[in-house]
Amino acid sequence: MRCNARCANSRDVLGARLLAAMLTTLVILSTAVLQGCAASGEDPTAPEGPPPPILIPDTPLETPASPVRAVIDRTLLVASPDYVDTRADALAEADVLMFQLRAILSPDGAENVRRIRAINPDVVVIGSIQLLTIFPHWNDSYHRERMTLGARIWDAVHDRPARTTTGAVAPMWDRMTMLNPMRGGSLDEAMLNEVVEAFRSHFESYPGIADGIMHDYTSEIPWIYPSPEEAGIGDVDLDGDGIGFPDDPAEHGVWIAWQEQLIRRLQTAIGPGLIQIANGRMAIERPSTIRLLAGAYFEDFPTMTWHQSPRYGFDRLHEITREEGLTPRRGRTWNLLAPPWTGSAGYLEMRQMANLLYDGSYAVAETRSAELVAPDDAPIEAGNALGPATHERLADGGSRYVRPYSDGNVVVEFASSGAVRSAGVAPR
Repeated sequence: MRCNARCANSRDVLGARLLAAMLTTLVILSTAVLQGCAASGEDPTAPEGPPPPILIPDTPLETPASPVRAVIDRTLLVASPDYVDTRADALAEADVLMFQLRAILSPDGAENVRRIRAINPDVVVIGSIQLLTIFPHWNDSYHRERMTLGARIWDAVHDRPARTTTGAVAPMWDRMTMLNPMRGGSLDEAMLNEVVEAFRSHFESYPGIADGIMHDYTSEIPWIYPSPEEAGIGDVDLDGDGIGFPDDPAEHGVWIAWQEQLIRRLQTAIGPGLIQIANGRMAIERPSTIRLLAGAYFEDFPTMTWHQSPRYGFDRLHEITREEGLTPRRGRTWNLLAPPWTGSAGYLEMRQMANLLYDGSYAVAETRSAELVAPDDAPIEAGNALGPATHERLADGGSRYVRPYSDGNVVVEFASSGAVRSAGVAPR
């Protein structure tokens, strides 16, 4: 453990450590209560009185026939008045659309979503937004006027940057500042409530526009861009005590509590039908987070952005779709099998097969320019699903995933190394 630089002698060091240990214990206990309540459905901070109005009821949606195809548009072009004009055909073919949330909860963005729904009434619209980052451009004259959700969130968080053990502001990504959810040694409840109200009020102002939120991204450990070693500015230090995040359990608890409490409180504030999915390891590895979500955003499926074997993505998909995993919303779960962020198609066949095995939806590639990447025009067809997917470990250390369909069995098999051995639709 690192000593605070202000300690003047060994007696001060010992006293400071004893005090830090006592405070850490108190924070860990209070954070554990928050996390336990988040997983159980309780909210110890919920105000007394009548519950908030339900903006999105948990009304089941009609399940589209397999395969379920998605379009992911990472640009802000949906907030342009002429967005639908040249993209109507592609948008009409999608079952799930994902845009930036602050773009669609705006006057022009909302009008475009209404036009899309007029073409395709059954489409499900998800809005993506970051939950750990401060974006300065959300407050510039262009974005503040046109995309007020981003401006409201900036107002709530802009003066709460995370700093490091050297006092430097911690960058989460290039030109993005890391948010500090800790104040006075515990979770910053006032800031959290402001952020939740910004979301709630915009969902209320733009009814029927967004069906859900994709939180991009979740992480148990704050990441300094481009890497902690390359940045050379020390470790993240949320409470400013000179002890870096890796050695400070109190900071761990608050960092996780911010993410889980935000998801949980948005569900309460907006309604039980709000579809919440999330990117990052917490969404596919941490049970308490998984139970709060209706799905995960599997970026760069199946190897994921941290470069696992292809089997890893299928293993995690199988685990989170089990009964004790995700919480269904609107009648089902909502995993989105996504391509690499670079814009390439990546393992497209693996996303096609995984969608047939475990439902959810999949996309060909992300749209990052004016040319919209349309839904898959050559999906793998297998007829109607006749039952759930099964998973078995093979004697040679490999594994096999199978789901019966009317036109055959969808089968994906892996070698013991985790590499793909075979994939396809086999005769029944």
